[in-house]
Amino acid sequence: SGQFCGVAEMVGHVDFNKSMDFWQQDKWNGRFPVKWHVIKDVPNNQFRHIILDNNDNKPVTNSRDTQEVRFELGIEMLRIFKNYVFKTSILDDFEFYENRQKAMQEKKARQRSNQQPQQPFHGTAELVSCEELPPACIGKGKYLMVCQSGAA
Repeated sequence: SGQFCGVAEMVGHVDFNKSMDFWQQDKWNGRFPVKWHVIKDVPNNQFRHIILDNNDNKPVTNSRDTQEVRFELGIEMLRIFKNYVFKTSILDDFEFYENRQKAMQEKKARQRSNQQPQQPFHGTAELVSCEELPPACIGKGKYLMVCQSGAA
């Protein structure tokens, strides 16, 4: 995606009995609760100087989600998030993601109905309220869709 979209803290365990329907591919399952601390788009070029020795000495921008980052480097990343003056956030694109999710659910419903014609599809969308986050962190909007790089 060319950017980081925020900083979140995992605040609970993975529940593999529940899943989310908005991934482009069905290869992931489970979900876990997070607490968002910062929501803003920060371009990769702001982080490229941070090199991870535990990821073949590649920049942090070449790492995957959940990559471990040493404490000192994590603090540097948090400083960048704090100080970067942002113009956009993932919340600006919420309508796009909501429409894409609806289209994907309709496509899955059509596929299921072709396999089992008598069973209707009942999809649900879960929105995470952003009301408890500081306004400076969330930009515009009232709801947040959790996403992972590469999924959007």
